[in-house]
Amino acid sequence: MGKTPLEVAEAVKQTLWLMTDLGFKVSVSKSTLIPSQEIEFLGFRLDTISITVHMLENKATKLISLCEEIWRDKELTIRKLAKLLGGMTASLPAE
Repeated sequence: MGKTPLEVAEAVKQTLWLMTDLGFKVSVSKSTLIPSQEIEFLGFRLDTISITVHMLENKATKLISLCEEIWRDKELTIRKLAKLLGGMTASLPAE
């Protein structure tokens, strides 16, 4: 780990080179190359200071909307049930 911003930048550069050299494809547009203590990933906010994971509002809203839609419908398809269960399972990391 770098003690100065310059050392950190050099470590990031070396890590990218190593990953590429090992055959991994690094998507720079999807990567966070600047160190951060908080990051949003797959609909969650990960906080390394408080060591917590929180579900983002839009992810929770989608799950609630799907529940309301199922509640209003007269019949439930297997596909819709699978979508609901998948959404609920994907929300478990925030527990």
